[in-house]
Amino acid sequence: MRTKKIKSNNNDIVICFIGLLMSLMFISSYHDFIKGMFLSRAAYGHVTGTVVKSRMKLIVSRGGDSQLADIGYKYQVQDHVYYSENVIFWFPRPNSEEFEEEMLQQYPLNKQVIVFYQRSNPQFAVLNPDVLLSTKICMSILLAVFLLSAIGVGWLSYRLIITERRSIK
Repeated sequence: MRTKKIKSNNNDIVICFIGLLMSLMFISSYHDFIKGMFLSRAAYGHVTGTVVKSRMKLIVSRGGDSQLADIGYKYQVQDHVYYSENVIFWFPRPNSEEFEEEMLQQYPLNKQVIVFYQRSNPQFAVLNPDVLLSTKICMSILLAVFLLSAIGVGWLSYRLIITERRSIK
């Protein structure tokens, strides 16, 4: 049985590897966010905090200007005071003025709020830890694509190494 020679060069592997490495760096920078999305409400600690910023923020972009609710709050865990702007896990974020206005009405300035924080990393907090199903689906798909890409690059690398070893003999 003859093996089929894969027509590729090592540059393909290097390019794919760099892309995967950059993706891994992106995912690892959002590790707490991703981990937090899949935790249940019971996995969080909770304290009382205070809303210290509640305003509408204008975002200017090529696709058109939009207004987003800009909400920040302070909370204390043990002896440390923390500040966060995570209100909900919004990926993808609803794109409507009604949603943004509702957020401002729900979290006015100086309002006392319950802050849910990760016990292992109290600086990561959110006001509403419940995650939309669409958010979990999007993140699951992104992670699956990343893992499949990693497996594909590994398989391609393996095949190229085996092919080169056979051609040397």
